Amino acid sequence: MTRDVTLDNPAELPEEDEFNRWPFCKRLAETILGFDTSQGAPVLGLFGRWGYGKSTVLNFVRAALERENGQRVTVFTFNPWLYKDADTLLRQFYMGLASSIDVDLTKAGAEIGEFLKKYSGVISGIPGVGSGLSKALEGFGKDLADDPTPALRQRLIEIMRSATKRVIVLIDDLDRVDRDEIMTMLKLVRLSANVPNVVYLLAFDEERVARVAGRAYGERADGRQFLEKIIQYPFSVPAVGADILVAFVIKHARKACDEAKIVFPDRTWDEFRLVCKEDFSIALNTPRQAIRYANALRFALPMLKGEVDPIDQMIIEAIKILFPALYRHLRDARDFKDFETANLPDNERKAAESLIAVLSRHRPDTDKPLSDPRYHGRYFSYAVATDDVSDAEIEGILSLSNGEQEKLNLAVRGLAQSRLPKLIERLGSVTDQKILSSLQHAQGLAIALSLCGDLLPTDGDHSDQRLATDMAIAVAKLSTCLFALQEDKRQFIAPTVLERATPLSFAWQVYNQLRALEEGTIGIGIRMQRQESDFKLDWRQLDAILVQRIAQEASATPPYKRYRSEDAFELLRYWRNHKDQEVKSWLEARLGSHPCEASYFLGMFGELYVNYRYIDDYVNTIVVAEALRQCFGDAIANEDKPSPELYRARKFLDIHYKNSGHTSVDPQPPTTA
Repeated sequence: MTRDVTLDNPAELPEEDEFNRWPFCKRLAETILGFDTSQGAPVLGLFGRWGYGKSTVLNFVRAALERENGQRVTVFTFNPWLYKDADTLLRQFYMGLASSIDVDLTKAGAEIGEFLKKYSGVISGIPGVGSGLSKALEGFGKDLADDPTPALRQRLIEIMRSATKRVIVLIDDLDRVDRDEIMTMLKLVRLSANVPNVVYLLAFDEERVARVAGRAYGERADGRQFLEKIIQYPFSVPAVGADILVAFVIKHARKACDEAKIVFPDRTWDEFRLVCKEDFSIALNTPRQAIRYANALRFALPMLKGEVDPIDQMIIEAIKILFPALYRHLRDARDFKDFETANLPDNERKAAESLIAVLSRHRPDTDKPLSDPRYHGRYFSYAVATDDVSDAEIEGILSLSNGEQEKLNLAVRGLAQSRLPKLIERLGSVTDQKILSSLQHAQGLAIALSLCGDLLPTDGDHSDQRLATDMAIAVAKLSTCLFALQEDKRQFIAPTVLERATPLSFAWQVYNQLRALEEGTIGIGIRMQRQESDFKLDWRQLDAILVQRIAQEASATPPYKRYRSEDAFELLRYWRNHKDQEVKSWLEARLGSHPCEASYFLGMFGELYVNYRYIDDYVNTIVVAEALRQCFGDAIANEDKPSPELYRARKFLDIHYKNSGHTSVDPQPPTTA
């Protein structure tokens, strides 16, 4: 039988023994039964640090006593941690013991139970219990000596001497209560012990209880001496072997993966087993650590399934429990290797260095490692950031790339509306290999992404430095999708993408990246390995599509009014390269009917003193000068605080007049008011 360790409850039955405790517990039960308790019974101590499994040992001892000797013993288990103060603790101890005896000792039980109830009344009536401890305990001793307590105690001794059953009192968690409660219980046991057929077994952390007793008496050595007066038979919870703890960790790691439906090949499990054996085992000393780790995996693995590398996650959860300083470093540091190990013991230093190396390595079978800054935060927050796109969402998109184009368009746009930069980043990092291996993925994503360009802030703040990067990433991914298609598919999809991609500047970037692909590179400098025949498109068809789109859009809103100056210039230059006279005629007519657009048109050329000579390639500078005069009139010469548009107009006219032999206009810097 394997218990559910989720709540870190101690094991109850020997069938739940995963740390080989049962043989020790069975022998301890036999020892208890082997004492001659007819004239008085001993007090036993079970020592062990927190997490060593003392409560489990007590449960197994109880099981051993009741299973094989149920007719000879009655077991009373008491936990002082459950009670709020010393007075309540004393009362509940004696009332509980009385109740156990009432049930199990038949005739004598009623008399003993009644005695214990009176006894508890005497004790709980002692003034100051739990506060003025020393004086109160002195009073406690005096009350025990006063009538009628001695008579009651003697009667208890006589009855228990003739009892046919032994009462085994198991006291757990003594080290968890406050100082007053610890000292109260120790005094209680000392004053109540040595009654025939009543055996006490106390489980606690010897170091902590001795320290508490030592403070009560002045020195730590006195605390140990005090314990020695109470505990006649000390036993230590045996340490669990490293092999057993490692086996437990691996077993429950597999179980947690099974529950989360995470599958690893045997080779991966072999690698994880090696990390457990060589690194985890250095600090894995107690059953509680192993159980906490099992619980952590059952919690964390399902939460981040598909969002991080499960092996790295399993290692991080172990580091959190076993090496907390290293965990904090991995959580907060930019570089794993900066962790200072000089002050660690040799074995811990080697384990830390080994774990850092494991987490820093490159594994070809994972694309979401802890070492990747894009995924790092997820390992510690147990969540995907609200502005991020989860890999589960990416998988959902890819699952729709199988002919469900309209659903795919909606899904991609839904994510892109609030998280487009992250969507592009995730598509770039997660799905390259999947896209390149599936023509349907490439085709569907190419179309879906072409419809999302309008979500980029192309007509917002022109100083936004992230804009170009976001656009380049989006275009590079879209171009990668097209490159993955077979030639006949590209001929179909590429025109469709250029026709549908919005805004026009996005379509232009796609066009440029397709050109770059033919040269063996895609945007942001990624080199593609290919044969010359791998990538062939009908450029005449694509040019015709793009030129037509530019002309149609310009008839409503010119590029220099809609897009960043850099993008607007590229669109107009491309249009002029294919339709030179058409562009000149359009600009002449446009500036004639919309003269105030002339300053925006000039904005495409940057530094006019340098680039003035290029303006004539697009439209006669006389047309521009006339448009500016119509737009600004007398303000060209008279305005003291020119706007940026007016300042640009003055600057152009100054250059234009100088080149034409006219009087210049003295341009003043634009106002910042």
